[in-house]
Amino acid sequence: QRVHLDIQVGEHTNNYPEIAAKDKLTELQLRARALYREERFRMTSESTNQRVLWWSIAQTGILILTGIWQMRHLKSFFEAKKLV
Repeated sequence: QRVHLDIQVGEHTNNYPEIAAKDKLTELQLRARALYREERFRMTSESTNQRVLWWSIAQTGILILTGIWQMRHLKSFFEAKKLV
């Protein structure tokens, strides 16, 4: 058995001339559709970037707090054992 897989990726996945012929759209309408699609993609990208930024800030804060807690805990442990 053979399987043929045709994958189109990137900006040109939509075949705009075909869409224009099928829907009887003008060049201006096609450009408006492409710009709208690009705007949606940009908004999604900016939202994702914002979430990644806040997640990394939260992780950094958690790591700092964990380090401070560990240092205090170890200090009290060594003081209790009279090693310091």
